[in-house]
Amino acid sequence: MIVDYNRLADRFDERYQHLTYPVIRGRLRRLIDRPGVDVLEVGCGTGHWLGVLSDLDAHLFGIDPSLAMLDKARSKAPEAGLACASAERLPFRSNSLDLVFCVNAFHHFSDPERFLQDSRALLRRGGRLAIFGLDPHVPGVTWYFYDYFPGLKKIDLQRFLLWRC
Repeated sequence: MIVDYNRLADRFDERYQHLTYPVIRGRLRRLIDRPGVDVLEVGCGTGHWLGVLSDLDAHLFGIDPSLAMLDKARSKAPEAGLACASAERLPFRSNSLDLVFCVNAFHHFSDPERFLQDSRALLRRGGRLAIFGLDPHVPGVTWYFYDYFPGLKKIDLQRFLLWRC
């Protein structure tokens, strides 16, 4: 499924008018556990999560393949270093980051294994990788992405493993 994120940029943040994602917000903020950490959001989109973190003492970076999304991100996180790049070609040196994270983006990466390998190489000793997403197998789950991308839920149901406890 090919998605034109440039076309979605103007309305992409509409969901944040009624969804605040307090669990993601709290966990992200706790991951920045000391001053001056170097943090990368992969698939930063419009910069919502970088904006959530912008009051913390951290060096924030974001990448996204959509220039229109990055234009929006510049206003939400003006101090963050932003670059047009993909999850499969992370433009950072090895051992240069303390935290790499993505929120509701991992399922869009064309080569998730490469992203995981590259992220590991970028992280300093003790660094963290955090991937936030929604389990499409949970009954009654509704997700804004399924409104934007018809057919995505069917793909997600096949792509994400079903875990039974």
